[in-house]
Amino acid sequence: MELNTALLNLLLCLPILLTRAATNRSKLLEERAKTVASILHGHDYEVPPDFDKVYPTEVTVQLYVASIDSIDESTMDMSLIVFLRQWWVDGRLQYDKLPGMDKLELDPKVLNKQLWVPDLFFLNEKVAKFHEVTVDNKLLHILHNGSVFYSARISLVLKCQMNLIKFPFDTQICHINMASYSFTTDNIVFVWHEEPIVLRHNFVLQQFDLEDMKTSVCTDNFRSIDGLYSCIRSDFKFARRYGYYMAQIYLPSTLVVILSWVSFYLDIDAVPARISLGLLTVLTMTTQSATANSHLPPVSYIKAIDVWMAMCLFFVFAALIEYAFVNAFARDERKRLLRTVKRLNLSHSQLTHSLEEASERLVPSRGVSTRNVPMNVSGRASPIARPVRPSHRPSSSSVDRSRGGLAKMASDRSSPVDTPTWNILADKISKSRRKASRLDRFSRVAFPLTFGVFNISYWSFYMTWEADTDTTYFLSRQWQ
Repeated sequence: MELNTALLNLLLCLPILLTRAATNRSKLLEERAKTVASILHGHDYEVPPDFDKVYPTEVTVQLYVASIDSIDESTMDMSLIVFLRQWWVDGRLQYDKLPGMDKLELDPKVLNKQLWVPDLFFLNEKVAKFHEVTVDNKLLHILHNGSVFYSARISLVLKCQMNLIKFPFDTQICHINMASYSFTTDNIVFVWHEEPIVLRHNFVLQQFDLEDMKTSVCTDNFRSIDGLYSCIRSDFKFARRYGYYMAQIYLPSTLVVILSWVSFYLDIDAVPARISLGLLTVLTMTTQSATANSHLPPVSYIKAIDVWMAMCLFFVFAALIEYAFVNAFARDERKRLLRTVKRLNLSHSQLTHSLEEASERLVPSRGVSTRNVPMNVSGRASPIARPVRPSHRPSSSSVDRSRGGLAKMASDRSSPVDTPTWNILADKISKSRRKASRLDRFSRVAFPLTFGVFNISYWSFYMTWEADTDTTYFLSRQWQ
């Protein structure tokens, strides 16, 4: 019975309580509106709070980095989205504390020529904009003691002077420089917050690792003809991730260089194959070099990737030039043969008949190969070269036996060429052939060995050398 009476009384009092709450809220809103109107009435938004004091207005700054979208080497800039947060005290905005309200949360439209805000700007800005979807992304809170908190969401494209001498193993330092545009240090001073830079949780960059962040004051560097202007700076140190370049540039170019060495194992007379292989590797390296530098600015110094691509191009070009020498030595044997024929007054038909007859009579000894024999004047294989055992250099005895066999054939009355002539032809033709083969065998060892030494030097140097990435000089020059 008592419980029912209590519930009945509560139901009877509930409308009265709701009416009083609505009335109190209405009065609170009315008082809030009056307070806002009173603090904005007569407020001079053109001058800082302490313009008539002997000390400047101190503005505390904090950057909340929401994202760093890109760091572009070709344009040397950094794109990011930040929340710019500022705190200062304006004694003209003090008011009596309202019950139930710790602060006044004002509409961002109040900032439009109604309230003074610091004239902070970004020194190295290229493009900047406020976000306005779905409303202006700005926040303004005023405490009863005149403390003001202002926050704005801004997209920035900032100039980032880069030193690409170690690219793609480089480390870059990009700056965010902020200063007062209109007021000298007599009226406004910017200082960093206790926690100056805040990164969004799970902050990740695709091409760089953020190694370090530092803040400093750069007022001394920002001097004008009419005084000093307050300046603060934040430095972001980025280390480039070079895994992409290893997979797309360094590994393919290394394989192309190795491919050019296949030419040393092809036959000397395989002219189309060796020329095609040499031209293919040279053109491939040229294309890769152009691709690697397509997204880089045309700087006046040599980058690490330039050294690599230039050396790889040198190696494939040297392999092509090597065959030019080999081919010249091989063709020299034909010239020697023609000179010998002319000196001995042999007709073309006599020499051809003798070489063909010798080809029919010459039977290689067991285990002797006649694959790499010189060409006669008619373009057919000539058997007068000294037989060579597979994978072995011909000995003096085998050469003597070969010369003796040729001399024996020459002593045959059916042959128009005598024994001294056969010996002369054998010496003339085999000499250049041996020189060309020795050059190929030497290149098979020299090229890989030299490329290996270059790799050791290249990676040791660029992995340990610390290039100067400080861009203070460039920034100080642009401020003057």
